[in-house]
Amino acid sequence: MARWLARWMLAGGYVLRGQAPRFWRVSPPVVSRQVIYDRLNRKFFSLKARDSVDLNLMGLIFDKNEYGLEKITRRAELNARYEAIIAQNFKPLIIDCGAHCGIATKFFAETYPQAHIVAVEPDEDNVALARQTNSGDGIAVLCAAIGNADGTGSLEREDRSFAHRVNASVGGEVRILSINTLLDDERRRGAQPFIVKIVIEGSEENLFADNTDWIDAFPLLIIELHDGMLPGAANARNFLREMGKRDRDFLYHGKNIFSLSNTLR
Repeated sequence: MARWLARWMLAGGYVLRGQAPRFWRVSPPVVSRQVIYDRLNRKFFSLKARDSVDLNLMGLIFDKNEYGLEKITRRAELNARYEAIIAQNFKPLIIDCGAHCGIATKFFAETYPQAHIVAVEPDEDNVALARQTNSGDGIAVLCAAIGNADGTGSLEREDRSFAHRVNASVGGEVRILSINTLLDDERRRGAQPFIVKIVIEGSEENLFADNTDWIDAFPLLIIELHDGMLPGAANARNFLREMGKRDRDFLYHGKNIFSLSNTLR
């Protein structure tokens, strides 16, 4: 509660300086239904919080604007790309890998209302809430994991709902989809790649092991790496190898890396 009050005082200071944040979380962090005001679109919307994990994610994504492009020097170029895709009568495609309960998906839906969003999450409880939060026609929430190839896997559950991991295994209970498969399907439906966001709790080692040509299609890739969670495993090695092969800018903000294509202009 003290942090919530402090945030309001800080936001007041930003307003006085003409730097008002886009999102204002109206509700105190002690109620399950969180009301958020979107200053840009002049609208209120609400999100359900099951626990402190969900509240903390709302804080990162809306209070701190974790995925907002305002901090990116090339934001005008990225926004122009979004508009150009629409002008060509395509849908800008956003793939949210590791969608948890759909909070980031909601952010993307509010920020890019003409985009088609595919959210991928392997935990059924998270998927149920993500679908409740994101019920728009342009959003598909899939109960699956992301990997370098289609297949099946087993879900390793952790105490925290955001830390579940999927390991590939024949006959596992969780469907695994590759980004190449998703991209092929969505292109047939008239979508063109725009953003891929990846928060998959260390499974990025598998995702970037091979079959990585999809990277070249996305103007913006946002990823959270997990070497800190998996010390000594060199978990980010495959990702760094693939980025090193490509002409892309590499920006680090908070917990996330923003990788921007220098060829899709």
